[in-house]
Formats: sequence, structure tokens, C-alpha cells
Amino acid sequence: MFAGWCSRSKHLVSRDANALRNCREVNGNVIVAPQDTANIDLSGPEAIHGSISGTEKYMRKGTSLNISSTTLTTLDGHLSISGYGNPSKVSMPSAVHSVSGYASLYGSSTLKRVVVGFNKSANLILSGSPETKQLEVVLGSESTTPTHIGLISLSGDVSSFQRSSILQKLTADSFQSYENHYKHLHLPFDQLSSLTLFKDKSLEWISVPPPASQWANFSLRTDNTKANLSSEYMIHEKGELVRSWYWPQRDMFRINTFSGNMTLAFL
Repeated sequence: MFAGWCSRSKHLVSRDANALRNCREVNGNVIVAPQDTANIDLSGPEAIHGSISGTEKYMRKGTSLNISSTTLTTLDGHLSISGYGNPSKVSMPSAVHSVSGYASLYGSSTLKRVVVGFNKSANLILSGSPETKQLEVVLGSESTTPTHIGLISLSGDVSSFQRSSILQKLTADSFQSYENHYKHLHLPFDQLSSLTLFKDKSLEWISVPPPASQWANFSLRTDNTKANLSSEYMIHEKGELVRSWYWPQRDMFRINTFSGNMTLAFL
């Protein structure tokens, strides 16, 4: 009787997860459709050859959605949660190490923290409500070792972007930031190829770690920000003079700046 569950797309609520847990692999999409606070355990399947996505049916404001799994490691499609009536907490399967498509979260004005524990994802897209100015994004969890993400796109209400102290290595092809609310953006990557900042009007300064000097094929674009690009050194929040920028020394690709006070001292 479980063959049908394992071979087609399913709308899933908490009580349906029992049947799905008998599948080692799922060939189809899993569509999460809770009506209220939900804890959905997907332990059992090791791979989903499809996507995990939310529906447009809204949860009550301030509730939470927790999707957990101790066995799921591979998602061939995408992971997307949208709407849900402004949940205050969303947790994703921490054992997943590969998302072939994209991981995205849209439209919550009460969500305060997102921890991304995937080892690999083509895209990570986080977008919230611009009026809240409170979303904290952390890359890396207890089960994560090296992490590579193709595109990281943050927009709407991000106030903090961090790398977990236990994450061994973090690389990305492209980092894009639109209309966020951090004053200081630190880019804690071991390798980053492209940085785009657009309409981040609260942004005052950007910093990168010393390994940035070894970033390859790097391009930079800033537009409509207040970022201080007058020097490679900045006054830290604690009042100390620190080196905040290290220019990549390998194969610079492009620099386009349409805002900020860039000077020759920065170049």
C-alpha cells in the first residue's frame, strides 16, 4: 500500500507523514499543507526526487512550522516555503546535504531567524517583509561541514548575515543583497566570485576576511547604497581601526560602483 505514497506527489499534513516514512525514496513532490502549528517528521526517506514546498493556505500568525528528518540527505528539486500567515519560526531538515534546485523562504513579517544547514544548494533565496528589519540569517549548523551555494539572494528585511563558527568552509558563486537593513555587512566566505549590493540604504560599510585576497574571478557592483568605500580601513563599532577590505589578487573580473564614496585610497 505504500508504493503509491512513494511514487507520486503528495499533499502532506502531520498525520500523513507516517505513511511517507515507509519510503526509502520518494519519486514526486511533497507539498506541506498544515492548517496550524505543525511538526512534520520526514524520517524514513533518504532521497526525494522532487521538491518540498509549502502551499498558499495560511497558518495563523505567530505559529511555527517544523520540518525535520534524521535520514533525508538529498533533495533533487527545490525547498520552498511561502506565505503561511507570518510564522515566527521555520525549521528545515538539518540532515539534508544537497538541494539540487533552490531553497527559498518568502513573505513572513514575523520570522526572526533562519539557520541554513545544507552542504550544497544551487540557490538560497530569502525574502521577507521590508517593514520588520529583523531577519537574522546564519549559514552552517551542527551537521554542516563545508558548504557551497551557487547564488545567495537576500532581500526585504535582513538585518544580520553570519557564518556559524563551526562551519569549516563556505564558498558561493554569487551574493546578492537588495533593500536590506544591516549597517555593516561582513562577507565571511572562503571563496566568492560576485558581489551585488542594490538599494541597501542602511548599509554603511562592508568587510571581508583576509582569505578574500585569494578570491578568483571576482566582480563587484554597488548601486544606491551609502556604503563607505573611502579606504580599506574602517573604524570598528568598538572604536578600533581595523582593516575591513582585502582586494582579490587573482583575476579580477569587473568593478561597477554607482553609489558610495569610493576614493583612490579604497582602490
